[in-house]
Amino acid sequence: MVRGELRTHARRIHVAVKLLPGLTSEVVRARFDKELKAHITAQHVSSGVCRLIGTCEKDGTLYLVMKLYNGNLRDRITAGLDVGEARRVAHALSRTLEQLHAAGVIVKDIKPENVLMDEFGQPVLADFGISEVVTRTTRIMPTSVQGTFSYMAPELFESEGHGPEIDVWSLACVVVEMCTGVMPFAGMQMAQIVRAVCDRRVVPDVPDHAPAAAVIRRCFAFEPAARPTVAELAAALAPEAVELPEVVEGLTDAFARKVATLTAERDRAVAVQVAAYQERDRAVAAQVAADQERDRVAAERTTAVARIAAERDRAVAAQVAADQERDRAVAAQAAAQVAADAERTTAVARVVAERDRARAESAAHAAEIQRLRTQMAAGANAGAAASAAPVAAPPRQQQRVAKRRRESRAVSWWSVNLVTEMTCCCAMICAFRFRFQ
Repeated sequence: MVRGELRTHARRIHVAVKLLPGLTSEVVRARFDKELKAHITAQHVSSGVCRLIGTCEKDGTLYLVMKLYNGNLRDRITAGLDVGEARRVAHALSRTLEQLHAAGVIVKDIKPENVLMDEFGQPVLADFGISEVVTRTTRIMPTSVQGTFSYMAPELFESEGHGPEIDVWSLACVVVEMCTGVMPFAGMQMAQIVRAVCDRRVVPDVPDHAPAAAVIRRCFAFEPAARPTVAELAAALAPEAVELPEVVEGLTDAFARKVATLTAERDRAVAVQVAAYQERDRAVAAQVAADQERDRVAAERTTAVARIAAERDRAVAAQVAADQERDRAVAAQAAAQVAADAERTTAVARVVAERDRARAESAAHAAEIQRLRTQMAAGANAGAAASAAPVAAPPRQQQRVAKRRRESRAVSWWSVNLVTEMTCCCAMICAFRFRFQ
């Protein structure tokens, strides 16, 4: 059995968890089903049974989740119980057993450790691990000895079968222990207890101050039919009647104590609730701050994305404009290149034509000059021959010679001008070629 905490929405409930490992075993599974059936049946018919909250299964282990109680009867016996308190506890247990037996539930393991105490001091039965759910006429034939030997009835050690009378024996043992503070058959081993009960027929000693001592002694009869029923035991253990003033005074004191307890519990609950509210408010404030921070970061990110997008669009527009400008410049340069090439081609063609024309004219002039030189040579020869005779040249011949001399000077002047023009054309062609390279 371990302690645990059950969380449901805003509540936290402390619970006790019983573990049954080894789920693969059919024996453990049958034991779990048996205990669960007995516990559910007992819980439905009596309020004096430990409250079962639920069951679960995880990693091959079965869990029984039950309400967590303040302690058990063993702690109360160790601290010391008076006779009145022992009577009250025994009466409550006998009433619970009466309800369980009426429903066919046999507990089989009643001992102080299995009697828990709730917050109001009322006893509740727990641990139905070896309990049985039978009809009123059924007697269980044992296949093995199960239970705590100090509280077991004699028939549990034998093979004759048993019924609800075994719970009467166990409850009587618990009553004796509450009155004496000593466990029945204390200091004895299992074999010694078996021999003492079955062979020597030893029973626990019931003190005279025990509540309903005579009825408790009848509970230790070795014949189950001779024992009183739990209903008779409950009637015998009923609280003694007191006079009205004592009852009222006791109720007043109990009511005052209850009011003080409830007030303290309410204050603690209010303090816990206030702390929970404060914690919730802090959590909400932290969540709001986190949401605001998230929104701020989201806004900054959106702004940054928009700014980056705008910068990217501007850069793209600038790139497009630059590309267009470059395309225009390339087109203009290509057009200028084409125009320059055309102009250069035209100029070269013109220069070549001028050169060819000049060459033709130069050739014609050279031929004319050669002809004139030939004529002049012929004329010179003729003049030399004529000079041998002292005959004066006729005037017409002198005019022809003067004309030839003038033409010779004109041809020389034209030749010089042609060479000058050809030099200028070559310079212009070189200038154009250097410019458009």
